Amino acid sequence: MISLSIRFSRGASGRRLRGGAFAFLVLSAAARAQPMETGKKPEAVPTLSSVDVVGSRIKRLDAETLAPVFSLNREEIELMGFQSLGEVVRHLPFSNSTSVDPQFGTGFASGATSLNLRGLGVNSTLVLVNGRRAAPYGLPGGTGFTTLFDFNSVPLAAVERIEILKDGASALYGSDAVAGVVNVKLRTDYSGFSVTGTYGNTTDTDSAQAGVTATWGKTVGKTSLLLVADWQTRHALFLRDRAISRTADGRNFGGQDARSPTGYPGYVVVPASDAAGRTPPAGTITSATISPQGVRLTNPTVADFSRGASLFNFNEDTVMLPEYTRASLHTRLKHQFEERLYVFGELAWRRNESEFVQAASPVVNTNEMGTAANGAMRLPFNNPYNPFGVDIDSFRFRLVEQGPRVRDLESITTRYLAGVGGKIGGGDWTWESAFLYSKNKIVVDDVNSATDAAVQNLLNQTSRATALNPFGPSAPGVAASLATTLTRHAAVDVEQTDFKSDGHLGKLPAGAIGLAVGGEYRRETARDRPDARVSSMAVVAFGGSSGISAARHVTALFAELTIPLLPQLEAQIAARHETYSDFGTANKPKFAVRYRPVSWLQMRGAFGQSFRAPDLGQLFTARAVSFSTSGVRDPLRPNDPLATVRTINGGNPDLKPELADSYYAGLLVEVPRVKGLEVSLDFWRFRETNLISAPSVANILDLELTSPTGRVTRNPPTGDGLPGTINAVGLTFRNVSRVVTDGVDLALRYVRPTDLGRFVVSTAVTYTHSYDFNGLELVKTNGFPMFRGNASAQWSQGRWSASLHADYIDGYAEPASSLFGAGKPAAHRIDHHYTFTPQLTWRAGNATRITLGARNVFDRAPPLALSKPEQYDNAVVSGEGRFVFLRLSRDF
Repeated sequence: MISLSIRFSRGASGRRLRGGAFAFLVLSAAARAQPMETGKKPEAVPTLSSVDVVGSRIKRLDAETLAPVFSLNREEIELMGFQSLGEVVRHLPFSNSTSVDPQFGTGFASGATSLNLRGLGVNSTLVLVNGRRAAPYGLPGGTGFTTLFDFNSVPLAAVERIEILKDGASALYGSDAVAGVVNVKLRTDYSGFSVTGTYGNTTDTDSAQAGVTATWGKTVGKTSLLLVADWQTRHALFLRDRAISRTADGRNFGGQDARSPTGYPGYVVVPASDAAGRTPPAGTITSATISPQGVRLTNPTVADFSRGASLFNFNEDTVMLPEYTRASLHTRLKHQFEERLYVFGELAWRRNESEFVQAASPVVNTNEMGTAANGAMRLPFNNPYNPFGVDIDSFRFRLVEQGPRVRDLESITTRYLAGVGGKIGGGDWTWESAFLYSKNKIVVDDVNSATDAAVQNLLNQTSRATALNPFGPSAPGVAASLATTLTRHAAVDVEQTDFKSDGHLGKLPAGAIGLAVGGEYRRETARDRPDARVSSMAVVAFGGSSGISAARHVTALFAELTIPLLPQLEAQIAARHETYSDFGTANKPKFAVRYRPVSWLQMRGAFGQSFRAPDLGQLFTARAVSFSTSGVRDPLRPNDPLATVRTINGGNPDLKPELADSYYAGLLVEVPRVKGLEVSLDFWRFRETNLISAPSVANILDLELTSPTGRVTRNPPTGDGLPGTINAVGLTFRNVSRVVTDGVDLALRYVRPTDLGRFVVSTAVTYTHSYDFNGLELVKTNGFPMFRGNASAQWSQGRWSASLHADYIDGYAEPASSLFGAGKPAAHRIDHHYTFTPQLTWRAGNATRITLGARNVFDRAPPLALSKPEQYDNAVVSGEGRFVFLRLSRDF
């Protein structure tokens, strides 16, 4: 994994010096070189402004801190060709594939895009907006308990710069900064009015995307105001629209048939006799799975059934990328009363509407409530479509007649900030204090759902005019009468008051000592109110949750020192104390050094301790029931098809914080004999203990007999001599896991002005050497490629400019258990994948800019993944295909 955060300032010689330091040297040299005219006073050298950079609380003239910081400005973001901040962060080389993305629209955090830095978890990276915490997504991710930040809640049009600290930083920023910190800097200074319009579409499907952005800024006297408005929309892209993902049957690719055994028509297991003593007709196959083998029957007979299930291709009705509409408004106001006092305020509003579609509801009778003796759903003997004349308590079918399930999601993010700051005394000490309120509110409508009671009622009907047919079409209107809409409300609030002051204590022979001190008070609130029918587990194919209403209070004090030990050697010492209302206190330190033995070489290193407080959902959710996101193989029934498994979980109020040690060492080289070339090499290592996790469903099933824990409950045996099918798997969070991961980031940037134009070449690559999870090495296995990187080349000359951006992901092996069961060797390696995004821009005068570009210009299909029903790993790559776009910008 690589981090490239390099900014260039160039003089006539082409040599790169750092930001403010370069400007100071130029101005000073100019002042010395100019002869003074007799009788005139020398011109004053302008005072340089210090800047805030993530990784330090102390403002400094040098933008390069002691910490490894990756940064992207607006121009660099445009090179990637994406229209959302979520797409940008997911394609960074150090973003692990297990982050959350709208491709997982039917998961817990539908509609969100997160960053999983170093693979340490989506909740282990702290996200700041303009240096202050942002509200997490209202819906939890992971298994329904994990807090995450949705990068789609920030409009890309309002972003000026992204800074990513790739090192643990709880000593500076508190909880969640285990893997690092992302600081999204929004636009603050702009004068004028500009409009940008974008339109694009996939070339072999119709997933059109359009957007308009308007930016207006003005400064009057000591007051500046900025407004940014943004609107975007996109059509859906379905799995059926791409050849590789059209079917879940991967046998033609050399994989497995991952179609669902819960199909249409359905299957039954007919008993030799039911509880009332009734027996099926002669010729009936009993105590085995039988179905009409894909033939939809309106008048089923015993002779229509044979052994096996009617498998269902759920990819046909499942969305790959959802339809969405997004609108936002960002404003910032600042007024400077005098040199020593200013006030500022921010207001941001963002509304995201998404529509996720998945296949019709599967009815698995043992997972639903009904009239059977054990409380499960029953197909009664007198249902007119039951040709067997006995009560059937083991069956599956799908409500295809009712139509696909649709999840309409609305996410509204609001952010209010008011602050005041200024200078202290006559020195360089500054202070700032602000109040922040940020909220993310979610409303989810699950359309075309069905309740257990309604399905059981239609199965109980004895007339064809009103009864539900599990094996084919019912009478008109019967299946449609099941449709119901489930509504869920969720929200997360963050209220924060903070104060910070920084400046210099005094001077040592090598320079000034920097100090920053401050404190925060924060209140976090999480509310989740599922539909009452979901809470009572009364909905077909739907998990259940009791919801949550919880809050915590956090107080924090921090201090940071930067000490110039020698002219070439600087040290950083930071510490933070936090008190939580729900679990106690945390005290974390950090130490860093920077050494510059020669002008062209910089050496940096750091050690820090970090922590992550348990999420409110992990602590206080009473109960949550869900289903595995993909088919699971049952080791005790190896001949059964892959099937989704019900999981049951709940909060654990005894959880303790996760703890982490981070180590960093790096080099930054300005190659002395190649003007404009800079190379960085960073080594990183994280050791995380007390990790909050639960065993995977596959792991629990693999160990069901050798390490019985009572986590697996099964239905009664069906008479085939094997244990009954799985009813549920219990998952409970505990502080039980450990992760140790290390690797290297390599980055290069070369700037070369020539007579043919200005050329810029850059690359960033991350090499993950090891990812040890509880003693199991995961690198080069599913979701953990060893190499990941990107590169770009830019050229500009006069009114024309062009760029080419490339993304690369190394190959990795698929887990053996997901293919052929536990203990079998992996038989397939997912190939490496790369895409190219070229762009060409023409400037019409100084006010108009036209850009034509294409993501994945060669329309490369994602590499084959035999264990995935989509036939590719949608956690790692996109199935979008070639996407051509046109962008028009105009300044007024």
